[in-house]
Amino acid sequence: MRLDTFAHNLTRATGETYWARQVLGETHLLAVEALAAAMHAHDPYTHDHCRRVVRIASVLARELEMPAEDRCALETAALLHDIGKIAVPDTILRKTAPLTDDESYAIRAHPEIGFKMLTGFRFLADALPALRYHHERLDGTGYPNGLAAGEIPLLARVLAVADAYDAVTTDRPYRSGSPASHGLAEISRCSGTHFDPVVVDALLRAHVRSAQ
Repeated sequence: MRLDTFAHNLTRATGETYWARQVLGETHLLAVEALAAAMHAHDPYTHDHCRRVVRIASVLARELEMPAEDRCALETAALLHDIGKIAVPDTILRKTAPLTDDESYAIRAHPEIGFKMLTGFRFLADALPALRYHHERLDGTGYPNGLAAGEIPLLARVLAVADAYDAVTTDRPYRSGSPASHGLAEISRCSGTHFDPVVVDALLRAHVRSAQ
């Protein structure tokens, strides 16, 4: 094959590969948005919470100088981290009274349910560990597997802080949200037990920077 012909074919193949990746990326995005829409139809609060957690997680990723691939996986996990709550009756999700033991168990099952729901989506593989383990705690008292410290994937540790901060500072069916200062104090109080101190420090730095 002549060199100029080879170069032409290589250029064409490269262009076709780029186009295929663009189409595939758009298809993946549409799939993720469809899942988010299904969550919104089941429980609008959870959907809105997940959107806010995406923004917080993105800020934390920048503070931690995470590579682009990890930031993308983290934001995807943040958007879908509560997708397993689709399997939880809305009477439980919106209950204003204290939950029974059975109801608490149903809520605590949502990370594993979400993981099983999405395992077949290969393009979500990098996001799934964060989704599955975002309720694990550094001291091993979290769920679903009681992982501790370095056993918990970094993206899950970041997502845990973003998720908890939004949960504390926004209204829930059973209580009103707390001011940002209280949310930061609560996250800081649990640094080293529930949350990774490095991620907590990133949250505090981001808050200070936003106030300047």
